[in-house]
Amino acid sequence: VSLAKKGYRVVFYDQRGSGLSERYTREWYLSHGSNTLDKSFYDDLSGVIKFYKTHTAQKVVLLTQSWGSMLATAYVGKHPNEISGLIV
Repeated sequence: VSLAKKGYRVVFYDQRGSGLSERYTREWYLSHGSNTLDKSFYDDLSGVIKFYKTHTAQKVVLLTQSWGSMLATAYVGKHPNEISGLIV
């Protein structure tokens, strides 16, 4: 049985620069330097989480694969109080 059929809200988002999202040049990533993860990928994930939360104290479970697993693991390290579970 799918997670959605069990009452969970399941959200798939197309990460920046992958899937159907716009591709960025190497120069774009280099121009952001060491802040690339903080100013783009973490902000994107944080925005998705905030958009779908039904109340501010709500925590989420992240179900990930591949690059998403690395991103989510690092995100949880920075924002441990926002996440109730991580499946990588």
